Amino acid sequence: MAVVVLHANNYEEETRDNALLRDVRFDGDHGAVAKALAEGLYLAVATMEGSDVHAAFRATQNGPVESWSREAPGGIVPLGEGTIDSPRGPLGYRTSSTGDLFVVDGVVHVVDRSGISPTEIRIPPDTEIRVIGGGSNVDALHAPRR
Repeated sequence: MAVVVLHANNYEEETRDNALLRDVRFDGDHGAVAKALAEGLYLAVATMEGSDVHAAFRATQNGPVESWSREAPGGIVPLGEGTIDSPRGPLGYRTSSTGDLFVVDGVVHVVDRSGISPTEIRIPPDTEIRVIGGGSNVDALHAPRR
């Protein structure tokens, strides 16, 4: 089992100013999150073995290290290259914050104003979530079926 970290996609220019993502990033409203997921407005940025969403949140914070995606703390595996292109040169991924998601076996947990809350939102096994830098991350969203 793994935690998959999904960031609201403000990494790409075409979604950076999206009104729905602004709503999601403001308070983590579960209805807005479900709609943003359906519209493909999230990117998978990391995985972490286990099911501890709070540990995954702590591991995706910049501050303890300059960039968690460039100097990954123990247990977290950044997806993509660990950097994004910017006019100032390569930058590490941003800190996980309000509106971002932690998925464990298809169950979505959202960072909202009260912390990290489980939701009624489920990601079906065949759902493709884009990975930062390209590709998709279908397999990691669900624990292996026995």
